[in-house]
Amino acid sequence: MAYKDCSGLVQAVLDEVERSGRRRVLLSGSLSPDTLKILTDRLGHLDCNDPDPDPLGFENLVSLVSPDMACVVFQNPGYFGTVRDLTALVSECREWDVPLLILNSATRTEPDVRASSLVTSLGRIAGIRVITDRFIDRFSIHLGDGVDSADILDFLRKRGIESCEAVALSYPSYPELRPVLIVNAAHQNDSLIKALRDALALHAKQG
Repeated sequence: MAYKDCSGLVQAVLDEVERSGRRRVLLSGSLSPDTLKILTDRLGHLDCNDPDPDPLGFENLVSLVSPDMACVVFQNPGYFGTVRDLTALVSECREWDVPLLILNSATRTEPDVRASSLVTSLGRIAGIRVITDRFIDRFSIHLGDGVDSADILDFLRKRGIESCEAVALSYPSYPELRPVLIVNAAHQNDSLIKALRDALALHAKQG
């Protein structure tokens, strides 16, 4: 089932715990830091895991689902803008009769033509990888191993590109997030492609 707000999600978890008599809850790294804090605070009496952030969409919850769980909690699109195919997870949850509760953070129901074009163009820049799908206004970019997004950030800001570091979003203890840059596509102009190319070239030259 899908939920639009965190309060409804918390109540759904509590309902599933009461219905099933199980106390284990599997939380996904796709959830935002604020959502995770609310869930862990409100569900502190339950057996909840402490998930690592999953900006690249590599998290494999399928292998973690077990019949002693009350439910699995996921956010799609994820906090970092990643849209995941949940077919395998849904199938596994059904196999063990474990409800999959989804916090639906989508801002669009149809692909935005301009955003799709932007993501396609970004994907052609050597050295970066676009992580997200094209249904939302915010997307994540992996700038490549060895690149610190903070080095690129000031360059982009000076050119009016609205972006932030993934590692700065309540995840300072995860250095593996340093190459991940989160860009707000809703208010970007056509200079984003050139600005990213120039920033990466300058970083490589300085490195």
